[in-house]
Amino acid sequence: MALLEVDFDVRRPTLLFDQVIPDRLLHSERVTLLANNEHGEFIYMVLGQDWVKLKAGDRIVPRVRPEKFVELVMRDPGRTRVGFVEDGQFVCGEPVIFSSELLNRLYDPLKLYTSYVKMEQKFARLAVMTQTFNEGEMLLYWERYYGKLVGYENLYVLNNGSTDGSCERLHPKTNVINMPTGPVDHEHFAQSQSHFQRFLLMRYDWVVKVDTDEFLVCEGDMAETLAALPGATYRPDVAVEVLHDWKAEPQFDFDQGVFAQRQHFIRGTDLLLRPIISRVPTTWTAGNHMAAEFSEPLPGFYVVHLKYFDINFLYSKNDKWSRMDQTENETSVCKQIGTLQSLGQDKMVEYSGQEIAVRLAEPRLPIPAWLPAKL
Repeated sequence: MALLEVDFDVRRPTLLFDQVIPDRLLHSERVTLLANNEHGEFIYMVLGQDWVKLKAGDRIVPRVRPEKFVELVMRDPGRTRVGFVEDGQFVCGEPVIFSSELLNRLYDPLKLYTSYVKMEQKFARLAVMTQTFNEGEMLLYWERYYGKLVGYENLYVLNNGSTDGSCERLHPKTNVINMPTGPVDHEHFAQSQSHFQRFLLMRYDWVVKVDTDEFLVCEGDMAETLAALPGATYRPDVAVEVLHDWKAEPQFDFDQGVFAQRQHFIRGTDLLLRPIISRVPTTWTAGNHMAAEFSEPLPGFYVVHLKYFDINFLYSKNDKWSRMDQTENETSVCKQIGTLQSLGQDKMVEYSGQEIAVRLAEPRLPIPAWLPAKL
């Protein structure tokens, strides 16, 4: 049996094999997970690895985040094996088992209460939450869209110390929660949002967690559509990137709709297909791109992403990020701020333009006829 643990000194999952692993495999960077996919077929997943000597003994350290490794193993517990690929063969394979310490860390007492304790009356079916720091007009645009969708009283904005006056301009019924301020740390953000989502589930059937530049849409009534679904965590089926052809299109007008002003749309990356729709407690990782819990794609749900929709807004956002302080942990985990800081202000405009230009060359994404009227 390969014992799966998490060593919080190296911040990675570690594996202790029963058998002695030959040195040629220890250093081969070919550690592999043999897992069952959603179609019941076994697949190889080569992760790569490091080898470390810890106090508890030698360990294999797969190059994958702990929550992702656990998710892969839990898809077919008891039959998922870990080993190595050598000359096209799966060798030294052993079933994966969890250490008791890891199971204790995976256990979340709050899930028991949010799952079984019933409030006498819930506020509404659906709440939408986001976090913000000096998002300006984008926050107001977010509020107008989701306020019409679920009602302003069901919007929750976690304010990380905004100083641009945007939170003060929100609708009086929109709930603004002023968070303790400090350097940027996306792992801390994810933890606080996961706790707050659990709190909201005590009063709502569903919680949607999005960034201020993410707009979740579906063809019918969203609350009605979700009401017919079993309780689970879901992710959008399609991500749409909106692009600004700044040589032909004017600056974005926040008083008008997206599709009335932009003509270039491409398929967003899988990183935008986040687990953002949930009826059960959800534990997000840094950046909210993944969760410890399994999430399912939700057919017919699109997320429209407004990052590259206006070159001036993108430049302002990049400039804002380049000026932010980071925790030591954030510096090691997220390279985005460091990359922007290394450019300097003179290179920032050119960098922002290149970000959009690269995407303008990608194939267009057909947009359903119903979608433009939504946003």
